[in-house]
Amino acid sequence: MTAKKILILLYVSFLIVQIIYITNVADPDLDGYVHFVAGRLLSVDAMNLSTHWVWLPLYHYVLVLFIKAGAGFTAVRFFSVLCWMLVVYLTGKLLEQKRITGEGKLNNKKVWLTALLFFMPTAFLSASSAEPEAFFTLLIISGVYLAMQDKYLLASIPFGAACLVRYEAAAMLAGICIYFILTVPAFSGKIKQTAEISFLPILMIFLWLYMRYAYQNEAFSFISRTKQFADTYTDVRPEYFMQAVQVLFDASFYILYIPLLAGGLFLIFAYRGFISAMRKYSLLGFASLSCLLFISLAWWLRYSLGLYRHFTVLLPFFALCIKEGVSGCIDRSIPGKSRRKKVVTAVVITHILLIIFALGIWEKHTETVMSDSMQIIEKVNALPDNARILCAENRVEVLSNKPSSSFERLWIDTSRYSAEKLTNFIETVHNGYFIMNKEMYNFYVFQLWGKINLIRETGNADLKKRLVLLQSK
Repeated sequence: MTAKKILILLYVSFLIVQIIYITNVADPDLDGYVHFVAGRLLSVDAMNLSTHWVWLPLYHYVLVLFIKAGAGFTAVRFFSVLCWMLVVYLTGKLLEQKRITGEGKLNNKKVWLTALLFFMPTAFLSASSAEPEAFFTLLIISGVYLAMQDKYLLASIPFGAACLVRYEAAAMLAGICIYFILTVPAFSGKIKQTAEISFLPILMIFLWLYMRYAYQNEAFSFISRTKQFADTYTDVRPEYFMQAVQVLFDASFYILYIPLLAGGLFLIFAYRGFISAMRKYSLLGFASLSCLLFISLAWWLRYSLGLYRHFTVLLPFFALCIKEGVSGCIDRSIPGKSRRKKVVTAVVITHILLIIFALGIWEKHTETVMSDSMQIIEKVNALPDNARILCAENRVEVLSNKPSSSFERLWIDTSRYSAEKLTNFIETVHNGYFIMNKEMYNFYVFQLWGKINLIRETGNADLKKRLVLLQSK
């Protein structure tokens, strides 16, 4: 079988596996459901900027398009699959930019790269999720591809859009500008290329900050609110002798631990191929290193939750590093073209089998995480059609058969606004229903005392997100 046919087989296989996975396994990541609910709210009131919370707005408005078209949550997950397939295609096109001699040799390298990007655990899971990571990575890799073709003004369009999806985009853009400053010989060329590629992204950033200031009179409140949220849901650092261990773990989190989850033992080849990948794909390398520094500092300072999916945008360069490392080892240590081809094939097959095993473990984890929600969803589906539900669990709203109009949202915090909303709901809605986790229930119990009946409590005692379904008297 030729390399070109193997490439087509990989794309088709990835799509089939994703269809099976998405139609049988629920998305376990809560934020995807929160984004979708934000899209529902914005489809009614598009200029209510408070709906975005600390997030950037563009992905929510993309979801509005899906909702207006009548598409559901599953359609958004398939949109992520499409985005990731385009990411893989464009990353393969970067190889063509390096003018590898011979179409056969080029396609062989594409096979290895494509297999990595389709079946690394982090890539597969991000591609199957309703999170914005796959869409964000597509914007970044599109900008890099255009910039490598010297189309800097065109490249600024996807980079500008990316700056309205995730904050890492600004760091990646800064890395690209540093690349131009260091590599473009003429001073005028440095200024021209940097200005062309950064003008629209900078404009988008300032426009969004101005809109937040005009709407809420506070342009940078997302910084403190993100820190407050992250402090609530991350562990407190230990003291004394264990603190040094924690510091080392934090420092290596996105350099060693998350890449190990993403690439397994292939991480060794990524380190080996790093220098070669930086030489060949310098622009993407500078952008990726800037992003790595940004997410590492955010985790170190506890401005993020340290999630595996924050590494998703780095996967194209990570895969290129692995490819360079594997190619270097095989070319030098294994004689004969046919033998090298067999070794590469064996490595790819082994990699895919390991991923299948990892996904089996992840499916069990998903089942555990989702069990509480699915039990509550069954109860919610059996409620009367005219039921009014105050819901703090977005999974339940999105996956239930109740229309969006049946729900009011109680966001997961302990703010005075949420407390007032809860009290108002109890006083104004007769025979209403509440869905919240045990932590919130314990916080609000003094307001609910004597006013509610417990319908259902579910969850493993080891899980923080045990759920309760309540009914007002």
